[in-house]
Amino acid sequence: MLPSSGGFKRCVAFVCALFATPAIAIAAEVETVTLRYNPSEFVVEATSGFVDVQHPALVPALVDAQPILPREQLTFAAPEGMRLVSVRAYGQVATTLQLTEPVRHHQAIPSLATAKPAPNPSPAPPEFSQTLSRHVYGSYMRGKRLEFVEISPIQWDPETNTLQIYDSVQLELTYDQDPETPLTPRDVHWGEDSFARAAGQLFYLENETASNNLVNLQSNGMEPFSPKLRPTEDGSAVRFLIITDDVMAPEFQELADRRTALGFPAVVRTLSWIRANYDQGFDVAEDVRNFIKEAVANWGVEYVLIGGDPDHVPIRYAKSYYFGGEDIPTDMYYQCLDGNWNADGDELFGEAYFSSSFPGDGVDLLPDVWVGRSPVRNAFEAKKAVDKIVLYESSVPTGTSFSTQMLSLGEVLFPQNWTQGDTVIYDGATLAEQAVAIATPTMSAYRMYEDYMSFPGSLPEIKIDVVAQINAGYNLVLHVGHGYRNTMAVGIGGESLTNFDADTFSNGARAGLLYAINCTSSALDFDCIAEHFYRNTNGGFVSSVGSTRLDFPATGVSYQDEFFDLIF
Repeated sequence: MLPSSGGFKRCVAFVCALFATPAIAIAAEVETVTLRYNPSEFVVEATSGFVDVQHPALVPALVDAQPILPREQLTFAAPEGMRLVSVRAYGQVATTLQLTEPVRHHQAIPSLATAKPAPNPSPAPPEFSQTLSRHVYGSYMRGKRLEFVEISPIQWDPETNTLQIYDSVQLELTYDQDPETPLTPRDVHWGEDSFARAAGQLFYLENETASNNLVNLQSNGMEPFSPKLRPTEDGSAVRFLIITDDVMAPEFQELADRRTALGFPAVVRTLSWIRANYDQGFDVAEDVRNFIKEAVANWGVEYVLIGGDPDHVPIRYAKSYYFGGEDIPTDMYYQCLDGNWNADGDELFGEAYFSSSFPGDGVDLLPDVWVGRSPVRNAFEAKKAVDKIVLYESSVPTGTSFSTQMLSLGEVLFPQNWTQGDTVIYDGATLAEQAVAIATPTMSAYRMYEDYMSFPGSLPEIKIDVVAQINAGYNLVLHVGHGYRNTMAVGIGGESLTNFDADTFSNGARAGLLYAINCTSSALDFDCIAEHFYRNTNGGFVSSVGSTRLDFPATGVSYQDEFFDLIF
């Protein structure tokens, strides 16, 4: 019996079954998991002609035109060399509730763009159907296969308008031999491994063995750092890899030397060198990706920094057919390294699965390295970016406390022309408050919201005051609002921060991280505001997290909360 968590009690058993074939006997492994739910923890309320169903430990299903019902999302580590081939669920209905109104259905909340994209047809929403369990996805993280399963312990019958609540669900997970060979990193010892920690955030069965299997840690001793020019296992291991062009390479070498001195063995490789040695891909981006894969396998690389904007080091565009369709630039292509992101072999990468006749590209969405990009364009900007990083890491800003200070900005998202006294449909401040709750008491939050009267202790989000606070300097700034490539809306009066504002901030050494839930402010294939914040030599931000295209707040908040959960 595993410890109770979130009102659930877990029972786990493992069974090994043998299935004979005329030639050989293949061992399949069956795992059974018993999940227990307390029906009293489901909150069922009738409001505005609909029934809302919630559970404090489960995630609401937000699928267009589908009922919003709580679901449990579980992640399992597959046995070595195996993959999940089937999931069966058996349940016991404990309670049936007769409703007088239908369960509320999800209506997609619009994006946070200030300009709506051209209206192209999106795929029709799926017909309503529900099962007790569903195998959502399976892929690899640093050679370890993870399987994602969704459980629906409360179900709605639209014909009788009743809810059935299960108090017990038994899963039967069948694993069989995996025909694929995942990317497996070199056995290295980097101390406290970040991927093992990340897996610990995902695993349903949190145990030391499962985490440690993610990367087999093995000390390589204290030999002098001497990596081969091309990734090989006979030279030194490399933890931090920087990819840039020839002009900016000397500046990024300064950062690599600093990383090596701090215990993160680092190397710089240029795009011209990669093209000369890995010129076998579909395009230059695939050449870069193939090099990174070899660097993970033979050097054990854990971190990759792309040194240059997309005009200097290419970015991959992934094809989305949602909300009219979009080509989305993403460096996840360099991070999630199994498969090739183009399984159907056409000119489009990153296409999702729609049906057996349109299977998409089998995109890997689990990281094998941690990737960031420094979107600089020349040696001067590269030097200033490196100087900014070093200053952030090595100095203690003067004045009031910096490291524990957070600025939270949130505007009313819908309606977009909201004024005080109007009905609020969706408020960014509500999302921001979720992050503030996670960050405190570690951080002290200064809160500025458009509808500040609804959030006691917060102050009006007025542009002149927002500018003053950013200039005062915060280690973490959260922005939830509308945006575009060159703007970030700041609430009252319909005003926005612009590229000019980003260039002229003067917070100096008190430059921290920007986390932005808004549309396209990180569209680094354009002249975006996030780049201006980053390139500001007198302040701005030392790093940022944001969207390269449309941001949908109902989805984005899950990423926000996960980010804050991981760092606090």
